Amino acid sequence: MTDTLIKVDLTKSPVDNENIHNRWHPDIPMACWVKP
Repeated sequence: MTDTLIKVDLTKSPVDNENIHNRWHPDIPMACWVKP
């Protein structure tokens, strides 16, 4: 079974979900590394 990397609650706004943001920015750290 695969691991869940980030959980998203669709009943909340992106601001209220942890580790969710709308674009990449060099000052915002990555939430996780994904190995292809």
